Amino acid sequence: MGGNGETRLGVLGSIEVVRDGRAVTVRAAKQRVALATLLLSASRPVTVDELIERIWDGRAPSRARGAVQTHIARLRATLSDDGRLIETRGGGYVIEPGSAVIDLLSFRDLTGRAAQADDPALAAELLERALALWRGPALADVPSDSLHQDHAPQLAEERLRALEHWFELNLVLGRHEQIIPEVTAVAATHPLRERLWSRLMLALHRSGRQAEALEAYLTIATRLREELGVYPGEELRRLHEGILADAPDSADLAPSAELMASAHLTAPAQLTAPAGLPVATVGPAQWVPRQLPPDIARFTGRHAELERLDELLTEVDGRAGASEPIVIAAVGGAGGVGKTALALHWAHRVRDRFPDGQLYLNLRGFGPGPVMEPAPALDTLLRALDVPAERIPADLDARSALLRDVLAGRRVLMVLDNARDPAQVRPLLPGSHSVVLVTSRNSLGGLVAREGAHRISLDQLSPAESVALLGEILDADRVNAEPGAAEELARLCAHLPLALMIAAERASRPASGALAKFVRQLRDEQARLNVLDTGDDVEANLRAVFSWSYHALDPAAARLFRLLGVHPGNDFGLESAAALTGVAPAEVRRLLDRLVDAHQLQQRRPGRYEFHDLVRAYAAEEAAGDPHESDAAVRRALDWYLHGAANARAWLRPGQPAIPVPEHGVEPPSFGNDREALDWLDGERPNLLAAIRQAAELGLHSHTWQLAEATWVYFELRQAWDDYGAAQLIALESARRAGDAYAEAQALDAMGNLYHRTDRLDDARDCVEQALRLFQRLGDRSQEAIALAHLATVRYLEGRLGEGIDLAKRSLTIARQSGDAQGQVLALNALAATYTLAHRHEEAIEAAGVAVDVQRTLNDRRGLAYVIDSLGDAHAGSGALDAAAARYRQALELNREIGNRRAEAVNLKNLGRVQLRAARLDEARESLGEALLILEDLGNPDAAHVRSLLREIDGL
Repeated sequence: MGGNGETRLGVLGSIEVVRDGRAVTVRAAKQRVALATLLLSASRPVTVDELIERIWDGRAPSRARGAVQTHIARLRATLSDDGRLIETRGGGYVIEPGSAVIDLLSFRDLTGRAAQADDPALAAELLERALALWRGPALADVPSDSLHQDHAPQLAEERLRALEHWFELNLVLGRHEQIIPEVTAVAATHPLRERLWSRLMLALHRSGRQAEALEAYLTIATRLREELGVYPGEELRRLHEGILADAPDSADLAPSAELMASAHLTAPAQLTAPAGLPVATVGPAQWVPRQLPPDIARFTGRHAELERLDELLTEVDGRAGASEPIVIAAVGGAGGVGKTALALHWAHRVRDRFPDGQLYLNLRGFGPGPVMEPAPALDTLLRALDVPAERIPADLDARSALLRDVLAGRRVLMVLDNARDPAQVRPLLPGSHSVVLVTSRNSLGGLVAREGAHRISLDQLSPAESVALLGEILDADRVNAEPGAAEELARLCAHLPLALMIAAERASRPASGALAKFVRQLRDEQARLNVLDTGDDVEANLRAVFSWSYHALDPAAARLFRLLGVHPGNDFGLESAAALTGVAPAEVRRLLDRLVDAHQLQQRRPGRYEFHDLVRAYAAEEAAGDPHESDAAVRRALDWYLHGAANARAWLRPGQPAIPVPEHGVEPPSFGNDREALDWLDGERPNLLAAIRQAAELGLHSHTWQLAEATWVYFELRQAWDDYGAAQLIALESARRAGDAYAEAQALDAMGNLYHRTDRLDDARDCVEQALRLFQRLGDRSQEAIALAHLATVRYLEGRLGEGIDLAKRSLTIARQSGDAQGQVLALNALAATYTLAHRHEEAIEAAGVAVDVQRTLNDRRGLAYVIDSLGDAHAGSGALDAAAARYRQALELNREIGNRRAEAVNLKNLGRVQLRAARLDEARESLGEALLILEDLGNPDAAHVRSLLREIDGL
């Protein structure tokens, strides 16, 4: 992409920005997410809330709105000198298509023009230009799970369809030999895409390479059978038969009817109806079935899903008169999420678009009673179409063929509700022109892969939609009178429509009282399913609805499902699930995929899985049926988290106490460097805290305090003070219940560290003094030295410098006597900081220098960067600004190497301050500007201080 005098923006690959022929890099990851969101919504204003959701994927910091404004400001400066490329409009931001050349819009324009072109050569040229705009997978460097989930599959499908069209056009133009290498490569990356394989077979056959064409058929047929349990579709089978007959010019080997129509070719002859069943004699043509059950009275939300379904009508309209496959939508989701409600609501909205009738059939794939098999289902459908009973054959294939004959040329909407699997649905499909809406608790992947069904995955309602539904049932005035209770009720119902409707019905009973009172009953997770039990309707009973999905699982998947109910947290990965179950990861991956396909689990991020809260409660109930199995699973999971945290801590701060080998045969996570360790801790952070809570609740005291001890270094590093405090308070209470003085002292010392870092100095002093007394009573000299160093830090922060120096010296003496290098570093750091405040600069520099020397023996780059930064502080206090700047740069280099961004920002801030004192304003502005970007990206409140320093520079 290039060209002078314009801005070109790309999302078809990595984010690309070209201004006046010069490539510009968008370095900040969150700015790439924001830009991608705006480009994917070009001409539509994107709200700040939507940007927050895309940038942070539901984990936004408290100051996210301000951070978004900062990112947009920097993007404006990157994209144009005047900042007008991104406009503010309608409470959001927008990029207008005419203001820049956007590769996605160019791609869609070119493919649209190709579809309308009468000349195959021109159409092929347009598609070639469109495909050249792709530089790799769409959004390749955009770190947003929601963008990848919502847009990447659609964009990849658009590219694949363009490729297929381009291959077909080249076949029409006789360029079969030229396209063989490329269609071979594309088919290899989409091994189950039958349309690609048919183009490859045809190109090979027309190039005189019949043996390779037949081998290609064998390859795709084998894959379909082994991976999906299905056979090739009609097009592939006819093509295979034609190649065997060596008929390269027969209708069997012709390209698609759509392509032939655009290229002015002759379409193949229509297939005849089965013998003895001519379409004209099957039944009266005037009969129009109207079978839709009543619409949902209180349907709420689902605007995006309804729009996607509406798009299917555009696809059908665009095929008018063409002999094309039917349009299928596979609506999947967990039990109670509202699949049937969505299907019926949309069907009623569009029923007038289907003048030849609307068919509805409950296939009973999940629920009470036997599953409806395809043969009786076909009998029901044919009778609904007024086919006489004596004309309905007994054979399944003959019935299926008859249904296609009856519906040939008719525009019908068919709703197949509650399907078990693709095999149940496939015989029921019409041949052309119709729209089929299938709902299922399974993902129906085979229907998507083979029949090209459009997958629509239904998730929970949004919080706003959930409250709106409660208002529809309960009365809007009552919900508005208790908005907090209504929001909590929606959350406790996991935003599942069925749960919300049951809860609203229960809350509307006269004895229920205030909404807040009813909500209190639901807070107990173990009793929640009992509260949401209607008692008189099995199909409106959550426990029963969940049980139908559970009992449909194979035994191995069912065991994994119930044991995941006792996993410490609701979000988990493959390795923790394997530890929980004691099953090999490869087998667990297969079972997890099975649960995802069955909509028992969600996979919102690659490699991470989670339950709906209410489904998790049901899984935990099932696990409780075998306490021996569930207790063993919990211990394995806690072992995995404990030893994983200890292994990670060994990278973040070497020299910490070792944890004994796991007792239950668990293989804990191991790491090759501190970056890997930190990534694991970031991913498991909520689960680590949940594991501490679970261990305490189960009375597993040793796991409780050791988990808290293994994680405080990480929580401190991330400044996750709430998690830090929660973990240590749980550990402290557990230690006291167990009468473990050592564990109590560890927790108290860690709490003192937390309190001094959050400016609660009285609490810090109280905790550390208690810890010190316990360590002294236990005779643990190393821990006594550490507690003294922490107490010294509290004293100098209180301004009691003399006491701080005395305590630090005592700590240093004991640490040296016990040979504890880490304790020596803590004492020396405290001593250096206190000397600096007391203006004893030479002593401060000496103490900090010794701390650096000792720290170098510990093989701890993170700790080394910290003490070098402290040495910089000592030099800065003495006025040796050049020496201070040199130390800050050393620390900065180390922190950049290990990816410690928060510490990197601290180093940059300190460097900027000494540069400002030295009147090096440009250097100070650059250092502080870099620090500000990092702090804003992290949502760190220190950003305000850095902004004030930058304003100070601007005022000089």
